[in-house]
Amino acid sequence: MTTSGPVVALCAASTNEVWFSQAASTEIQYVQFLAPVTYIQGYLGSFAALSMTCDAQRVVMAGTDSNMAGWVFPFATGSVWGGTDAFFAPTYRDNDTTAFLTVFTAGTETWVGRAQGFGSAALLGSTDGGWSADASVQFAGVDRYESGWGQTNGNFWVATSSAGQNFALRHFDRGTWTNFTAPAPGDLNAVTGTPSGEVWAVGQSGLVLRVVGNAAPVRLDAGAGLGWYGVYAASATDVFLAGGDATHGRVARWNGTGFDLTPVGTSALQSIHGTSATDVWAGDSTGGLWHLSP
Repeated sequence: MTTSGPVVALCAASTNEVWFSQAASTEIQYVQFLAPVTYIQGYLGSFAALSMTCDAQRVVMAGTDSNMAGWVFPFATGSVWGGTDAFFAPTYRDNDTTAFLTVFTAGTETWVGRAQGFGSAALLGSTDGGWSADASVQFAGVDRYESGWGQTNGNFWVATSSAGQNFALRHFDRGTWTNFTAPAPGDLNAVTGTPSGEVWAVGQSGLVLRVVGNAAPVRLDAGAGLGWYGVYAASATDVFLAGGDATHGRVARWNGTGFDLTPVGTSALQSIHGTSATDVWAGDSTGGLWHLSP
């Protein structure tokens, strides 16, 4: 399936429902594989979704609007777009930012990462629809929270960037930050984890990091010269990286000991997500949607 514009955010809520959005577009879309509806488009004013997280009950989108304010939109999955029952919880607008770049969950918590704009960069958390920037969670000197992943309440990982510095992968564990500086130059684009707690982060110039237990991140080689923009972990032996270069899309699949590299289309993949190792979706830089299925 082909849409228009790079698919920068993508989330598979179930085997029957996939949500996605394009860069610099106010068009939020989802595909339902339940007859008779197969494809629906919706518009939320000037809101552009830059990140999504989802499960079988809801999808939460974070991004920005034409007034350079950050927004969070939660929706119930399976909703008819535009219906009054579509919103899962109250929306949130933040006037102190240029954008929310990432949204992720950690247990029952939902977190959004705010870029530096009219105010400072910050992480805002919510457990009940209300949003706040807890001072104990903030990390000084950060310009952008690029991506995040968490497994339990008060325990999560974020990829950050700051002007004039390399990226950093940071771990927050119940009030304490641990900072892992870059083992090599580059920018981190995405971070995720496996159900067993392994952490994966990917970025430019072939950058792939793996964290097992309490050890420091280890850099792995998944293809020289390739940029990686998304990562989805179904298990410790099924981790999917999405990326490529100017003329080729690539998926690198970690099998537990190494990567299997697969060409996908003719443009770099920008996002990836799935419900299992046999149900994985990826979006490319020209609006193409790709599906791995049995």
